[in-house]
Amino acid sequence: MHWFDKMEKYDGGWPHMQHGHGVHVWKATEKRGNRYEGEFADGVRDGYGIFYYANGARYEGHWDTNVKNGLGLFFFEDGTIYE
Repeated sequence: MHWFDKMEKYDGGWPHMQHGHGVHVWKATEKRGNRYEGEFADGVRDGYGIFYYANGARYEGHWDTNVKNGLGLFFFEDGTIYE
């Protein structure tokens, strides 16, 4: 699925919206390079997933309705890890 107006792309489960495992990539200038790989439920990040930030940082952990929630690790671009 491509959203040309928002410059975004999604590959994965789509019974009626993003659902199940998938990859969402942002290509708009202000978000270019951001990518999420993981679980979706009813169109939002929900379950385990990895969010890669354009600056090289990443978050690996659980999501609840598009919000980081529960156990997870944040890897800063300088190599620092926050649990």
